[in-house]
Amino acid sequence: TADEPPWPGVDLPLALSRVNGKRALLQRLLQDLVQRYAQAPAELAAQWQSGERQAVAARLHGLKGAAATLAAERLASAARQAEQACLQDQLTDGELAELAAALAELSEGLAQSMPAAAPATESGRAAIRASEWATLARQLEEQDLAAGNSWEALRPRLTGAPVETLEALDGCIAALDFSRAQVLLTDLRQALDAREPING
Repeated sequence: TADEPPWPGVDLPLALSRVNGKRALLQRLLQDLVQRYAQAPAELAAQWQSGERQAVAARLHGLKGAAATLAAERLASAARQAEQACLQDQLTDGELAELAAALAELSEGLAQSMPAAAPATESGRAAIRASEWATLARQLEEQDLAAGNSWEALRPRLTGAPVETLEALDGCIAALDFSRAQVLLTDLRQALDAREPING
């Protein structure tokens, strides 16, 4: 609501403009982003010490892009600075500490305003229509940010779906990796189709 303070490190007007003003969707995408990269600073430090320079740079690049798309400016800036340092072979604990601080700040801000999760319905899977799957598939194919909203509407009803596939889809959609999400969505539908037909 208008009385809620903006999330720290996020350009809220810009972020909302990218999700058609849907604050709940934005919050879900930011939360998924934070969860996906929560362990990144420690993991990146270990990879750097192991000499995995390209892997570190690639992951920082992905985080930078995902954060920038959602207007998480402090996080995007921290990832950008760390990526630049990595490419110059000068990554230090300082850049990773700022990355960790940006993630922690955003995570704390989101947690303070996170609504209680709605309970999943036991018969939710049966309530999903084929048209809903088709809409999400089309949005992913067209790289449409509205896919996040469609996924948000579907996910609580997928009570019998493989957890690992759901979590992977969460991560891909949060990171705006819609190409990978398309593959996972197909896998998910096949897994569910094997159990029961989808309603028309």
